[in-house]
Amino acid sequence: MTEEPLLEPESGEVVRISLPLATAWVTPLLVALNVLVFLLQTVAGGSQDPCTLIRFGAKFNLLIRQGQYWRLVTPIFLHVGLFHLLFNQYALWILGRDVERLFGTGRFVVIYLLAGVWGNLISMVFVEAISAGASGAIFGLVGAQVAFLWRNRKVLGEVGEQQLLNLLFIVGLNLFFGLSVKGIDNWNHMGGLVSGLLLGGTLAPRYALLPLFVERFALVDTNPLRARLGLVVGVITVTVVVVPLLAGLAPVSAQDVLLLRLCGIR
Repeated sequence: MTEEPLLEPESGEVVRISLPLATAWVTPLLVALNVLVFLLQTVAGGSQDPCTLIRFGAKFNLLIRQGQYWRLVTPIFLHVGLFHLLFNQYALWILGRDVERLFGTGRFVVIYLLAGVWGNLISMVFVEAISAGASGAIFGLVGAQVAFLWRNRKVLGEVGEQQLLNLLFIVGLNLFFGLSVKGIDNWNHMGGLVSGLLLGGTLAPRYALLPLFVERFALVDTNPLRARLGLVVGVITVTVVVVPLLAGLAPVSAQDVLLLRLCGIR
């Protein structure tokens, strides 16, 4: 999306102008961090070992109900098996760099972390099983990119509309795949996607074409991050408040208690 056809709102004239893209430097760090944590999991007992996953901070409802709310954050950086790691890191590398360039680093980090937390939060309420992975955060990035393309559809023109349709097709395909295959935490994906859509719709840059002089235009972001800082603080505050309330709804079983004993975890 470095060079897109744009529409000048008043005349309808098609012009070409580069989108102001930020440098994507956080995404490679996240990929590196996820790989490092995976290596540590492997050395500590295996990334698919339930005890290792719990010790590293996987989503485990019983412990969350006991007050370990940080387990809604740490699963974003854990993965179960090599295929899970490689698939998510490939998606993060492609989507993450694109969203970080479009949104800027600050907005990207907010969306990634909050979508990941809300994906785990929704999963906690509806799924008893242990879960881990960056999928909720990545689905949040997809939702944010959909919101960006929708918010700027008049400016991006036909190219933006085509990209939006392609992205919606990918979303539908992934959701269908998730519902067709057992063992996939679809609630996590849906929580991340919906929160990413909402956050993206609120935080996405909204560009307007500003005519400078004859046949020259500039893109102006009418929705800068500084104008939304209060809302970001509000969302974080609401998240912190609802976590203990929703934790009380998290399903647990006697097998969870037994598993902790077998793992030597109190």
